[in-house]
Amino acid sequence: MKLAVRTAIASLAICGAVVAIPIEAPSASASAAPITIGLITELSGGAASQYGGAQYGVEARFDAQNAKGGVDGHQLKVVTVDDQSTPSGNKLAAQDLVDDKGAFGVIDDSTVAYGASAFLHQAGIPVVGAGNDGPEWGEQPNTNMFDLMPPASTPFNGVTYGYNTDVVFMKDIGVTKLAVISVNVPSAITNQIALMKEATKLGITNCYDNDSLPLSDVAFTPVALQLKSSHCNGVILAGVPAQVVSLSETLQQADVKIKEFYYTLSSNLLTQPAVHQALIGTYAAQLGFDLSHPTAGQKLMLATIRKYIPHFSETNDQAAFLTYEAADAMIKGLELAGKNPTRKAFVANLRKVSVYTAGGILPTPVTFQHFGTVGMLPKTSCGQVLVVTGKGLTPYENGKEFCGSRVAVSSS
Repeated sequence: MKLAVRTAIASLAICGAVVAIPIEAPSASASAAPITIGLITELSGGAASQYGGAQYGVEARFDAQNAKGGVDGHQLKVVTVDDQSTPSGNKLAAQDLVDDKGAFGVIDDSTVAYGASAFLHQAGIPVVGAGNDGPEWGEQPNTNMFDLMPPASTPFNGVTYGYNTDVVFMKDIGVTKLAVISVNVPSAITNQIALMKEATKLGITNCYDNDSLPLSDVAFTPVALQLKSSHCNGVILAGVPAQVVSLSETLQQADVKIKEFYYTLSSNLLTQPAVHQALIGTYAAQLGFDLSHPTAGQKLMLATIRKYIPHFSETNDQAAFLTYEAADAMIKGLELAGKNPTRKAFVANLRKVSVYTAGGILPTPVTFQHFGTVGMLPKTSCGQVLVVTGKGLTPYENGKEFCGSRVAVSSS
């Protein structure tokens, strides 16, 4: 549902042998040398709770491709590095992957991917991910970065755009006084500005706003008391899963009667009975797709993950789904780059793709064209909302879709 908010170098998880491929020199066609792709994600630190399955998605997609002979005879290897949920850690992870591990490209699945963006651009490294951390995914000169979600936190010609989909939903369920809380990362802050502006247009009053929440902060008693005294009847939180649980429990303890909407509420949180019980009645953005009605492409992805990662039992792990899609985009770029791929050819040819769905997995196609322009953003954003029931996450009103328009959030 969201195009914006969606959210590690001390420890390294290194898989397989590493073969360095120079920036412009092609790999040796005769030997069909393996190609190494780096994965940067948050295995520790404040945001780690939402990235637990990240490495499994890449591994499953690459294993399936390797079983078919790889890409033009090149087997694919993944090296995973923990950025510890810090921008500096993300940059160090990128430097380690490129300078020491010989990574051809990088999948940056992290809320702090902006930490490495300048280095990766300067090195000419293809980067794939979901641009849920900042504007760099649609900003010049970063044409090496490929976003699996339209970069709604990027300003185009001085104007930042967003979507009013979420406030359309909040109005539909009767919210009249809305509190908006976000962690202090650029995309979340941009999203919050859009929420407040568009809520006002729909006649919803802003009763509380806070865009300076640290990723590690789970103390919400003062916030709950403020929401209660301000008579807020709705709240949207753009935070990590631990903050979702803490805020919801604190609101109940303070007897705050309020409708709660979260961006990072997944079925992972509901495995603990006490947490599940506390979250009943809360709403969540459908960040991926409806598992009860998967498309053919989504069914294939689920079957592939189950086949190649047999110990991975979580079937609704959005981190694994996202990195699977990112791995698919990496494969697409390598195929387009030719039998002896270079990073320059990868970027140039993948940037020509106008419609990409990751083999039918993405609910809404994305374009890799029109980089640096508002043409990267669709005019409307539609999606379902989930509600927590005793059975788990259930589509709200049998999968009713809520649609919002692209709107100008701010201008510089």
